[in-house]
Amino acid sequence: MIQSRVDFGFGVVSETTFVALIPGDPAAELFDTSDTLSEVPRSKLFYCSTCPVNTKRQRLLDSYYYSHHQPSK
Repeated sequence: MIQSRVDFGFGVVSETTFVALIPGDPAAELFDTSDTLSEVPRSKLFYCSTCPVNTKRQRLLDSYYYSHHQPSK
């Protein structure tokens, strides 16, 4: 077993424990999602219509997203 512990101070600690290494592909059910879910760009989740500074950045992020993702059916 391998353990990693990082103390950030002020009582904040991050611990990771590596328990097992299993060869092969992960189980397919790890990637199952509900039919009601869909992948969307960040602007669909975090849109600010009153933030003009973010408008150009949101368009840039959306164009990057759509250039790397196929439209969902």
